[in-house]
Amino acid sequence: MYSAQEQKKLPEVDLVTRMQVDESVVGSGEIDESLYSRQLYVLGHEAMKRMSASNVLLVGLKGLGVEIAKNIALAGVKSLTLHDPAPVAIADLSSQFFLRQDDVGKPRDQVTAPRVAELNAYTPVNLHQSTR
Repeated sequence: MYSAQEQKKLPEVDLVTRMQVDESVVGSGEIDESLYSRQLYVLGHEAMKRMSASNVLLVGLKGLGVEIAKNIALAGVKSLTLHDPAPVAIADLSSQFFLRQDDVGKPRDQVTAPRVAELNAYTPVNLHQSTR
């Protein structure tokens, strides 16, 4: 259990989506309707505002992980943090479309992050540094 003071410091969690949302951003920022027009049509303004206030951590950048990273970056979240320090293997080149042959042996997240960041200038892409 948290004390009353500790509870005030915790980020607010939307009980419907179970997602932490930065309430200082929701409702204050304008959505670039020309960039996100298709998403706005499908999701609506409220969902887009919540998404634009969300910080996302994605762990694992093999075939499925990189597809998810691409979609999250294009969706326009507040920030995207990637984590996969495993070295790129030759087998990864067939399933992870951001990898190139000269990336073999380098950490997956370090070579993937700049390429994901190119997809959407509005979504900053960061690397999570592990302490292990």
